[in-house]
Amino acid sequence: DKIEPVFSLKQLVEAIIHSLVEKWKGNCFLNILFSIKILVIFKCKYIKINYPITYTFLDDHAPQCNCTTTLCSIFSQGMYYLYPFNIEYHILASTMLYVLWKNIGRKVEHHHQHKILFKFHGITVGTIFGLIVLISTIAVVVVYLIQIGRSKIKSELALTMFYLYAISVLALMCAAGIVALLIYRLEERSMDNSKNPARKLDADLLVGTASGSWLLSWGSILAIICAQAHPKYTWYNLPYSILVIIEKYIQNLFIIESIHREQEKVNDDIKTLRIVTVSTSSPRRILKNIAAFLFLCNLSLWIPPAFGCRPEYDNGLEEIVFGFEPWIIVVNLAMPFSIFYRMHSAASLFEVNCKT
Repeated sequence: DKIEPVFSLKQLVEAIIHSLVEKWKGNCFLNILFSIKILVIFKCKYIKINYPITYTFLDDHAPQCNCTTTLCSIFSQGMYYLYPFNIEYHILASTMLYVLWKNIGRKVEHHHQHKILFKFHGITVGTIFGLIVLISTIAVVVVYLIQIGRSKIKSELALTMFYLYAISVLALMCAAGIVALLIYRLEERSMDNSKNPARKLDADLLVGTASGSWLLSWGSILAIICAQAHPKYTWYNLPYSILVIIEKYIQNLFIIESIHREQEKVNDDIKTLRIVTVSTSSPRRILKNIAAFLFLCNLSLWIPPAFGCRPEYDNGLEEIVFGFEPWIIVVNLAMPFSIFYRMHSAASLFEVNCKT
């Protein structure tokens, strides 16, 4: 009788996995059509702004569509913006199924859970700087989408603007992460090394999804090194790519160390005293402001790739070195992981802020 519920749950999981596999098979053709559509769109864009790239067209393989209504245009443009979310959904579903699979039959010891409460008090500075970054991001994305593809000069100016913005934000995030790690080195609070599946999964997801951006960054660095001709704006791509690698490494260290820190055990009778002490503690207040700032920065950096501001597509240098189709395939595979990373790290930083 005790084994039967677990066995039924296993059957349920197997049925879910089987249905998802069948769904994945059915969506393969749709994903291929999305990829072909995106390839055609960007090839036309590069030809329009006269990039010196030789193309092999996929016209014979592209789906023919003679529809000229506004609705067709909306769906055509919508596929371009929704394509990363389609892949991101499958990443999230796979993660949840993995968690379900690993926890089948697991006996969980019930213990007192600390209530995680969000308090705005004491994080004004980090929130203000984070909101400035968020507003700047929206402005940069709007200008980028308006200017890119209109002409070669406007496209280069849009790329230069984006790289300068991203370099500034990533440099600030690196500095904030380093300060937080230094504060942790000076703290006396011990680490919680007990086994925790949820905590381990958070760390694995952070490192695993960060590999997508690392792959793109290393590809851009190699392209800059190997390219024979270097337009001016491509030199901004070098510090940008390096900072992407460094920033995610530092941020992962900060988040993973934060979730492994033991929470202080306090009595309810001294809760008020604890709140006053934490609010007046300078290191703790700095950590909360850093977590709030990084939280808003990650939301800000999620916006550009999610809404079509993707210099990896538009800068043209990687396509010359690696070829158009190979590079776009790499970008289409890595970009959803990058988008997922920003959302997952934002959620983790929100938890860090509440626990600090």
